[in-house]
Amino acid sequence: MARKPANTVPTRDAALRAQVERKLKERFDSADPGRTGTLTREQANKAGLGFVVKHFDAIDQRNAGVVRFEDVKQFLRKRGAQLD
Repeated sequence: MARKPANTVPTRDAALRAQVERKLKERFDSADPGRTGTLTREQANKAGLGFVVKHFDAIDQRNAGVVRFEDVKQFLRKRGAQLD
């Protein structure tokens, strides 16, 4: 018997952007075992954050060898993402 989908309203606009950002932040934070607020390329790779790994040098505009969540957001905004 097929399961009937729940009668929910799809998340849209600002609420959707907030939800996406929250999930990205959760993934970023879970990849940061020392709770430093930064990730190395190796930490991102180990956590399966392939997008961050692939674009690490472009995200790391400070050439610090680590990226902050704000760096990732800024990179995504430059690529057209509408994040807060």
